Amino acid sequence: MKRAFTEHWGLKLLSLVLAFILWFVVLREEKVVMVMRAPIEFKNIPPQMVVVNDPEDLVSVKIRGAKSLVSGFVPSQIDLPQGDEVSRLRGGNNYIHIDSKQISAPRGIEVLGVTPATIHLVLERLVEKELSIAPHMEGSLPQGFYLRRANVSPASIKVKGPHRALRELDRIFTESISLEGKRETFRHLVYLESPGSQISWGEEETARVMVTVEIAKREE
Repeated sequence: MKRAFTEHWGLKLLSLVLAFILWFVVLREEKVVMVMRAPIEFKNIPPQMVVVNDPEDLVSVKIRGAKSLVSGFVPSQIDLPQGDEVSRLRGGNNYIHIDSKQISAPRGIEVLGVTPATIHLVLERLVEKELSIAPHMEGSLPQGFYLRRANVSPASIKVKGPHRALRELDRIFTESISLEGKRETFRHLVYLESPGSQISWGEEETARVMVTVEIAKREE
């Protein structure tokens, strides 16, 4: 063990001296103030809640330090909310404070402030709802033919989303199915149209359904 400390002691001493000189130069270097951008990641949101507004995803971080240190500094991602604010999250308006201490900076760089210092989050309760599926038909059948019915399988789907977004939603449409030129019954595997970016299918549901389109000829 003693040998490990004494071996190459000259090189070790030289490295220590160089490090001291470098740090001394940095300390004497002119201090500058810069404003940089830092990304925000919203974590620790309760699983039964969802963010429904469009909060800031970048903040400005004001820093001060030696020019050589500041120019190479890149603020890390800020995870929000933190600490006690997690337990205080509620449905509706929430105001998350960002403290300068939440910005990780190396020695020699001082974080002067963050703008905005408060982030507005609007949370809503996640609910599950079963919606009927309606086929979206377009185009015209040839003269003398008519659409008798269109059956969808499955006929409904479970979705999950914010309570307010699902409250007045009672059905979901398929992507368009063309009737142009059709003269007989046909089946079509089609995707569902998304009712909104915050609404998702149930875990065991699929985004595609089978639509059987029954076409009949008019009797003369």
